[in-house]
Amino acid sequence: MAHPAELNWQRLPLTSADNVRDLGGYPVGLRQTKWHAFLRAGKLENVTDEDCEFLHRYGVRMVIDLRSETEVEAAPDRVCTENDIAYIHTELGSEDLADPAKITMLEKKCKDGTFNAEDFYLPMLENTQALRTVFRTIAQAPEDACILIHCNAGKDRTGIVSMLLLMLVGVSREDCVADYVRSYPDLFASSEMQAEWASLSPEVQQAFMDMSTHMGSFVYDWIAGKGGARKYLEDACGIPAADLDRIAARLI
Repeated sequence: MAHPAELNWQRLPLTSADNVRDLGGYPVGLRQTKWHAFLRAGKLENVTDEDCEFLHRYGVRMVIDLRSETEVEAAPDRVCTENDIAYIHTELGSEDLADPAKITMLEKKCKDGTFNAEDFYLPMLENTQALRTVFRTIAQAPEDACILIHCNAGKDRTGIVSMLLLMLVGVSREDCVADYVRSYPDLFASSEMQAEWASLSPEVQQAFMDMSTHMGSFVYDWIAGKGGARKYLEDACGIPAADLDRIAARLI
C-alpha cells in the first residue's frame, strides 16, 4: 500500500499548517497540471516533526518564503530542518493583513469608506524584482524537486505567484480564480482563524468577504491585461523565455 505522502492531495492532510495545497490536477486541454510539483501554503513556523516528514516524503526540496523580513524574524520556518531542502526568502509584499496593526488600519479605512483591496494588491503585482527572483529560482531548481511557496496565510502573496504559474501553462480563468478563492474555506476551517475572525469588526469581516468574491478575478484580469503571464514575466520581470519554458515543463 502506498504511503499517504505518495498520493496526490488537493489539500495536504497536515495537522499543524493551514491551507497547504497542491497545484496539480487542473485541466489544460487533454492534460492536467502535475502533482507533487508545486505546493502553496500559509505560515510554517509551527509545523510538527510528523508534518515536516510528510512534506519531505511528498517531495518538497525547496521552500520559497514570500513574507517580509519582520514576519520571517518573528516566525521562522520549521520545514527547512532537512539538509536537502533549500530555503529562499524573497519579500513580495510587506503588508500582511493578519498583522493586528494592519487590522486596526483596515478597520479604520473600512469604516470611513477608503479601503480599496485593489490598492493593496497592486504593489505586489508590480513587484517585478521579487517576481523575477522567484521565477528564476524556480527555473534553476532540480527537475524532481517539489517547490513549496508560502507567505503568512497562503492567500494573497502566494495567490499571486500561484496564479502566474497556472496562467503560464494555460489553466482556465475559471480554475485559476477557483484556486485563489479556495484559500478562504481552507483557512476558515482552522480554529485559529475562526477565533481571529470572531474578533474582527463587521466592517472588516465584510471587507474580507468582498475580497474572497472578487480579488481572484481582479488578479487574473490584471495579468491578462498585461498580455498574459508569459508576456508579463518575460517583458516586465525580465525572465528569459528559456526559463519560462523550464518552469512550464515542471507543471504540465
